[in-house]
Amino acid sequence: MRGNSLSVPWVRLGWLTASLFGTGVCQATDIVLTAGSQPPALTSPAQSEKPFAAAIESFRLSSAVQLHHFIAPHAKDLWREVDDQRTVNVKSSITVVPGLLAAETELSYRDTSNRPPRGLGSPADQMIRMGASGASGSFRYGLAYRSAGKDYVKDADQAVRDLWGEWRVSETTFRASIKDAWNNVGGDAGVNRLVQRQEQLTVAIPQSAWPAVNLSYTHAGTASALDPKGVTPTRSGADTVDAALSYQAASWTARLASTYAHTWTQSPAVSETDSVSYAITGSYRPSATMSLDPTLSIREDRAKTTGVTTEAPTGGLSVKYAPGPAFTWTGAGTYGLARSSDGLTNTRAISAKQALAWKPTVLPKLPTAFSLETAFQRTTDRANADRATSDLSALFRLQVTGF
Repeated sequence: MRGNSLSVPWVRLGWLTASLFGTGVCQATDIVLTAGSQPPALTSPAQSEKPFAAAIESFRLSSAVQLHHFIAPHAKDLWREVDDQRTVNVKSSITVVPGLLAAETELSYRDTSNRPPRGLGSPADQMIRMGASGASGSFRYGLAYRSAGKDYVKDADQAVRDLWGEWRVSETTFRASIKDAWNNVGGDAGVNRLVQRQEQLTVAIPQSAWPAVNLSYTHAGTASALDPKGVTPTRSGADTVDAALSYQAASWTARLASTYAHTWTQSPAVSETDSVSYAITGSYRPSATMSLDPTLSIREDRAKTTGVTTEAPTGGLSVKYAPGPAFTWTGAGTYGLARSSDGLTNTRAISAKQALAWKPTVLPKLPTAFSLETAFQRTTDRANADRATSDLSALFRLQVTGF
């Protein structure tokens, strides 16, 4: 790894080239530019009387250009062309008033030409991300937006925007958020677009000597738009109420949660379902090298249109053992049932997985990790034997993170 930098008063220009091997990024080159009026400092009483002057004095702007070359995360995907392409990222961040308003933007596009970057690519290859956050007294707020074209490397043809606000009164925190998501970003008339909206209100009441209380209400809806000819419109929604009590001690934690949900669909078929679920989760650390995480839950669904009731209890346990920084073993197992009152559903599912990781310290300048992962899953359906499935897999991974 090599790096260089050039500094002048209040302006810093640097470039860094690094070579990484493993899953994800193979090579990255960064060019960073930072500018501002003066080094960050706390706002004085005199500055607070002149907010505009304080904003000018605390202005900060940082920009970065990154070139990333991606490789396949799994050997079976090495042949895919999408995993052998370069992306060009242009990032900028700005701080107007420390703590009051900060914003960041990112523009990225896919480039497979292997030539020096020119222009910004086509809209189908672009990804645009913007965000802003700040705080004023006991109130915090923020917004985020991301849109990626249909040919972009990650989360293609999806757009998300999120607006949230948080207000703290004594020890109680109120949080409200609105989130929209949709596909078919380019507005292709031949592709159906699904628009999803989620509105959520959360109340969190922490307690020092008593269990913490969390309450939330969520309203979510999905509707189709730009429906091509011959495609049936879709419209559905859900109202969910969650309540949870959690307690944390020195060596263990416990959480009791309950959820009520009412889901409905108007198109393509009319249906309504009421669901109630209860869950108990916990974590116990008998020693500094081991942790146990048990879970137990039960869910009951009742379809109003048919009157059919389905019960689904599930239990699980996960274990982690790490005797030292170089060795880690994790294992998990679950067992679940699902039975319906009409006898059409009677399934059992069992799954188990484990991962063994070893990071030898023989070559400190060449960090290397070995891991062996195995998984087993089996599902049986007494109502229909043809639906039984079994799956057994094993994966050996060798990762070299740098040199």
